[in-house]
Amino acid sequence: MITLTNNRYRVQLCDDGCGLSQCDWLALNRWTEHSLSGPRGFFIYLRDAASHRVWSATPAPCFARGAHYEARQAGWGCACDGIRSDLSVLVEPAQNSETRTLVLTNDSPAPRTIEVTSFLEVVLHDPRADAGHPAFAKLFVQTGRHGASGALVAMRRPRANNEQWPCMVHALSGAPARTWATDRMGFIGRGRDARRPAALRPGARLACTSGNVLDACMSLRACVTLQPGERRVLRFHLGMAADQIEAIRWALAWCRDTDQGDTCTPGNPPAEAADSAAMADLARDLQFFNGHGGFSRDGDAHVILMPWAGDGPLLPPMPWVNVIGHETFGVLISEKGAACTWSRCSATCRSRSAAAAPRA
Repeated sequence: MITLTNNRYRVQLCDDGCGLSQCDWLALNRWTEHSLSGPRGFFIYLRDAASHRVWSATPAPCFARGAHYEARQAGWGCACDGIRSDLSVLVEPAQNSETRTLVLTNDSPAPRTIEVTSFLEVVLHDPRADAGHPAFAKLFVQTGRHGASGALVAMRRPRANNEQWPCMVHALSGAPARTWATDRMGFIGRGRDARRPAALRPGARLACTSGNVLDACMSLRACVTLQPGERRVLRFHLGMAADQIEAIRWALAWCRDTDQGDTCTPGNPPAEAADSAAMADLARDLQFFNGHGGFSRDGDAHVILMPWAGDGPLLPPMPWVNVIGHETFGVLISEKGAACTWSRCSATCRSRSAAAAPRA
């Protein structure tokens, strides 16, 4: 692991590209050294618009088969399917921010269109408090977007009159960020993690929503077309400003030469339409079908349908958990098979912890 810092803003980078960005005592993104829920950090995904092949600019989270990665000092090189990427990380010396510069080169003999997508989970809190009760800590984060710069901002709503929080800002220069996302559940999807997010499925589009979200993230997507031999430079900026006014001033300076525009076209992507068709075929034998399940014809059981959808099962929008037990013994089991068994007290006397199961 290496550390980049200007004495206030610090970036810790692991060999695989995972890591933590932190300003003073506040973490910007979520990261744990030993995570059971998949890789965490500030990631940049690449997707070929024609073949839909997905990989990342760093070994994590998407180490694509056939990709060749090269670790450098505060950076990585990658060659995958005729596209070469060079990523370097810099902490700005006079500003509480970082810049991740991505250089894309088309080494293939044909024009290529590449979608470039950034992603990080928003913390904006003491990392120890976030780790202790992440669900509660996520409740107070509010996101927004500045149209002129295309930047995303995140603020923590104060819980007391004397609380003041800085403003987190994420922007892209070098190409317009036509679509964006600030909801982690919408980006990752159920039963998934950063290694195969729903937002990178073929045909998937970012939601282009912001506001009060239950689980905040920051994601910007640009689409660049490279002619044979052409080279393109994109810069992803992330920082912690004193307030929203300063954050917007930074974003305007970063993106002064980039025409952002507002051309987001959110909606029901083709991938979701195909999932709905597959579900309808399986629902013919169910009564009172609700889109994800229904009752069997004899009425004795409730059936949840989870057809295989491309790279994983199509799960219900929220966890479905059954509770089976009596006064002193019981079991919890979800539709994915995650379970825990308890005796006397379900909080303290578990024989198997559900924490080891994949995230909902």
